Amino acid sequence: MHTMKCKNCNGIVRKNFCSTCGQSTRVGKITFKSISQDAFQGIFYIKNGFLFTVRELFLRPGETIQNYLDGQRKRYFKPMVYVIVLSSLYYISVHLAGKTTLFETLISGLIENSESIINIDINDDKVKVPGILIWFSKNHAYFTLLTIPLFALASFISFLGLKANYLEHIVLNLYCTAQQTLIYACFILINTVFRSEILDYMPSIFGGLYLFFVYWKFFKNGNRFFNVLRTITACIISISISVFAFVAVLIISHLN
Repeated sequence: MHTMKCKNCNGIVRKNFCSTCGQSTRVGKITFKSISQDAFQGIFYIKNGFLFTVRELFLRPGETIQNYLDGQRKRYFKPMVYVIVLSSLYYISVHLAGKTTLFETLISGLIENSESIINIDINDDKVKVPGILIWFSKNHAYFTLLTIPLFALASFISFLGLKANYLEHIVLNLYCTAQQTLIYACFILINTVFRSEILDYMPSIFGGLYLFFVYWKFFKNGNRFFNVLRTITACIISISISVFAFVAVLIISHLN
């Protein structure tokens, strides 16, 4: 009888599923189909590996994400559902604390500075925030999911030629973004206790540092200094794309 090793637990597999951990033997490379299937299955196995994934992504993010990409799917929480759960947690913690999300703050700031960009008077009663932006601000988890392909495109372009394809960059950014929202949520809770203006800046600072930490650990091949520059480039590209998309929405809304 043909035997093989399980990609998740390294046990001996003789049939379609590992008798030790239960993972399917058909686990292969990351595809759009596998990502969507993992998201659907993760809804029904919500407890599977959640705290373990949280811990591993803080301690060993590069190794953890690479393990998932290499086929160790059973032990880690599914990336898409992980984003939804932690983004929802962040949204709830923000509004329980009586604050606004980073996206809501960003919308306010960009609208206030949009007068010189598209020549509108934000004090004009006829000027309204586009409905799609309002929807995004109230559905933070879905907004986060929709931005992942843009972040993945930015990192894929910046790290072109280094080990990961675009779909793997999507998984990388799903896990990284989810963990960043957990950092934001933790600082929101800390700020409700200690109430310091300095703490208002900490989520962005630590979230940015975590991004650099993840990319440093994940992209180990190539020149390390240039990989830092690639990370900075990815941030610049993603911010540029986001601002361009935002301004485009405002322009279209203003013209209509």
